Parts: sequence; C-alpha cells; structure tokens
Amino acid sequence: MVNNLEFIIFNLVFFSIGQFTTKRLIKSENLDGKYIFQTPIFIFYPLIGIIFLSFFIFLVNFIFPIEVIKDMVHFFGILMILYFLKINLNSNINFFHIFSFFIVPFILAFSTYNIKFHYDAEAYHLATQAWILNSKITFGLSKFFIWHGHSSLYDYLQTVLSFQGNFIYQHYLNLIFFSLLINFIGYHILFNRSKLFFNASIFILFFGILDNFGVGGGSNGFIEIQMVGKPDVAVGVVYLISSLFLIYNIYISPPTNLEFIFLLFFLTYLIQVRVISISLIFLFIPFLLKNYRTIKPMLFSKFFVFIIFYNVIWLIKNLINSACLFFPLQQSCLTLLSWNVNDILVGVNKSYSNWVYAYKFDSNFFTFLNEWLNAGNNWQQAPNLIISLFILAVVRLTVFKKEKNVYKYISIYILLILFVTLYFTFHIRYSFGLILLLVSLLSLNLNLRKFFSWFKNSRVIYILLIVISVGIPRGYSYNYFLNNLNYYELEIDYKELKFRENQTGYGIITLTNKCYDLYYCSSFQYNEKNTEINLENYFGTYNIFVQD
Repeated sequence: MVNNLEFIIFNLVFFSIGQFTTKRLIKSENLDGKYIFQTPIFIFYPLIGIIFLSFFIFLVNFIFPIEVIKDMVHFFGILMILYFLKINLNSNINFFHIFSFFIVPFILAFSTYNIKFHYDAEAYHLATQAWILNSKITFGLSKFFIWHGHSSLYDYLQTVLSFQGNFIYQHYLNLIFFSLLINFIGYHILFNRSKLFFNASIFILFFGILDNFGVGGGSNGFIEIQMVGKPDVAVGVVYLISSLFLIYNIYISPPTNLEFIFLLFFLTYLIQVRVISISLIFLFIPFLLKNYRTIKPMLFSKFFVFIIFYNVIWLIKNLINSACLFFPLQQSCLTLLSWNVNDILVGVNKSYSNWVYAYKFDSNFFTFLNEWLNAGNNWQQAPNLIISLFILAVVRLTVFKKEKNVYKYISIYILLILFVTLYFTFHIRYSFGLILLLVSLLSLNLNLRKFFSWFKNSRVIYILLIVISVGIPRGYSYNYFLNNLNYYELEIDYKELKFRENQTGYGIITLTNKCYDLYYCSSFQYNEKNTEINLENYFGTYNIFVQD
C-alpha cells in the first residue's frame, strides 16, 4: 500500500501549491469561506497547483533546459508538504475533507499496480519530455520529429514527474483529475448549494457507476484509467467543469471577479493541453455577450493582462516549434519561416482526412458510422453509452419532475460543439468531457421528487461515492496488488527499441515508431526522403533544425 500512501502525499503537494498560489493571487490568508461557482475553492487547489506549476515550467524552458531546475522543483514539493502541515493542521477539518483528500485518493491509487505506458507515450510523448528536459526551446523542433508539434502543457509538467527512472508519478498526475471530479460531484450532492450542479452531479454519479456494466464488461464513455502518458482524463474533467461554469454564468448568475479569473486560467490550461478544446468558444461567446458589463472592469486588470501575455507567449512557442500557431492546422502555419513543416503536414493531414474518427461531410454518413463502430473499442463503448443514456432518461422521468425551461438555446451551443468534434476527432477518449457534459444536460430543468428525498442522505451519498471510486481502478490492478504487496515502479522497457543512425543528418531514426525517452530520436513516418536535417546554432545560445 506504499503507492496508495504516496499518491495521497502527491495529491497534497499539488493541493498545497494551489493553496499557496491562491493566497498570493487574491491576497487573502483566510480562504475557508471562499467559494467560486458555489464550490469551496479548496476543491480546486490541486488543479490550481497543476496549472501554475505547468505555467512556470513552460516559461522557464524559454531560458533553460528543465533538467537545470528539476531537483529544485522536487525540493519545492517537499517544502509544500511542510506548508500544508503548518497551514491546515489547526484548521476546521471535517469528514468531507478526510473523505476527499485521503479516502478517495487511497482507493484511486489501486489503479497504480501493473500500470504501463501508453503507446503514444513510448512513441513520442516521452521523447518530447526528454527534449524539454535536455534543451531550452528549439527552433524547428517539429522539422526534426513531426510529433513534437503536439507538445502540450501536460508534457511540460510531466518532465519533472520522474525520479531515478521511476515514472509512476505521471500516473499520479492523472489520478488527481479523477479525484477532482469525485470531490466536485460529491460536494454538490451532499451540500446542494446549486440546483444546476446538484442535478448534474447526480447524473454523473449514476453514469460513472453504470460504466462498470454492459457489453464487454462495461465502459460507456465515462473517464477511465488509461495507460500512462495521455492527458485525455485531465482534458475531460476540466472540459466538463469549465462548461458547467460557463452555463452557470450564462443562465444562473454573473461571474464574480474571482470566478472570472479562475475561469480564464482553467480555459487557458484546457486549450494548451488539447487545442480541440477551443470548441468551448461556442459557450464562451454567449458568456461574454451575457456578462460583458460585469467583466468589463476585469479586462483592464493585471490578471487579464497576464493571461493575454501568457497566451501570446504560448503561440510564440508554437511558431518556434513548428511554424504553426495551432499545429497541425495547416491554415495556421507560416511558410515564410525557414523551419516550416508544410511539406510534412501534407502527409499528416492526408492521414487525418482519411481518419476513421473524423467525418468530413464529404461521404456517406452511414458508411462512416459503420467504419467508426468497427474501430478500436467503439463496438463496446458506443452500445454501453446508448444503454446508459437510456437508463438516465428513465431516471429523469421517474426520480425527477420537470420544471420551467430556463436554459434556452443551450441545445444550439451543444450542437455546434458536436459538429466541431465530429469534423475533427470523434474519438471517445478525446470526448470524455463532451460526453459528461451531455450527461449533465439531461439533468437540466429538473427537481428531485419528494419520494426520493432519501437520496440526499449523506450516508447513501458517501457509499455511492465509494462505489464509483472502487469501480475506477481496473480488475487487473486489484489482482496484481493482492499478489504483489511491494512498491510498484514504472520504468521504461526498451525491448522494442530498434533504430539506425541517421547517416545524413542529426540523431537516430526509430524502426519501430517508438523513441521512448531518447530526445535525439525521430521517426520519418511522413517525411521518408528528408533525412538531411541538422541542428545548428541560432540566435546566440539557441538552436535550430535546418534542412540541408
């Protein structure tokens, strides 16, 4: 159970970073009574900690390789534990605190046992992180290895989440987002401060429990334990929460200054982890139109200026990396930059145009749907999703009674988001947030019937929260734990590493499409003939990849 205890501490480190940062941000030592979006701000401390540490590491990489500060970041984490003990031991700790930050993380951590790397992590994520560790920002990095163009804010934080070859901390990072979702829905069911969040939380809770039943043993589109290295769960949870907050501010109450600040931070993080999250623009525009007078004074604040400045720096990073503002969107690429990758993107976008997970509205939809259902695990997840939505529809009719519609036009916004998702990537793991949002929307304009008021009993809620938590780790993890009680480490297994030296350019070329954590490794999957790429000095101490 060492891993279980280690994850509790890991989560508390980010809790403390978030608490420390928030106190400095809003210049208040007493945060006990602070709420954003009818939610105690402490629930978001781990997320806030993740966001600000990610921001810091990204900005530092413009000047230094992250290897220079990695040990300092680890030492800072130790200091944050001492900070947590100093600040929180004498505070009013109740059972919900203990449940949220000790019991739930302890259960979730069982997923650690026998966890492995995701294929994409071994293919390019670890290599991207290795480059960030070993070099400050490099011009034309995507020209050397095209998948470095996908470098996200998640990769920057993951660079410091290993210790002496043990990468299990990258899995712990994912678990924080599971914990965040359970704590969020748990709070709103238990304390019922907002009907919007209360109803949505009940439906998400039921949906998460249903995830454990159905075709192939379950899996209905609820967030799930993945192999290590992918940000799908992080994106899904933050996407859901941000969407609900936008809906709250559009229909229920205008944002406070504090809510607007954190909403901008959440959206910035979300888009920089996965750019397709920009689909939330269809909720953000109505948010701006409805609340412009309220937020107008904030548009001249130092917080808003910082967000604008930071996002500009991120776009500059994208240009330096790939010559594209939004990789791999070819229309956003600047051909005037010598390190542009337009020739390679032709092959990349051709593969995307034929991708079974994207419908370009240029072929028969039913043919696409048939191919989509036969891809990956869609044959299992799609029927389970439909069955789960049907059961939730029955719950909606029997457990709740309908009220006056106060969420006008919401279906239009969601249809636009669905359209963008279908066009670019209709992959279930990319759509965790959207699926959870759709589940939440089933709960709109409802009120719990008196006959089912027993559901508000705290003991019932805590039991159901434990059920959903226990159902998240996979069966093989529990089985591994029962047979191996030792500490579990995640190390890189190089057994599939095969490569050849690049005789005409920089580094090595993988023969198995896996680079692991070798930053000087590349794959010429879409650029087989252009191996004459070399690293040269540029702007003093910076480097650039050039085509000979």
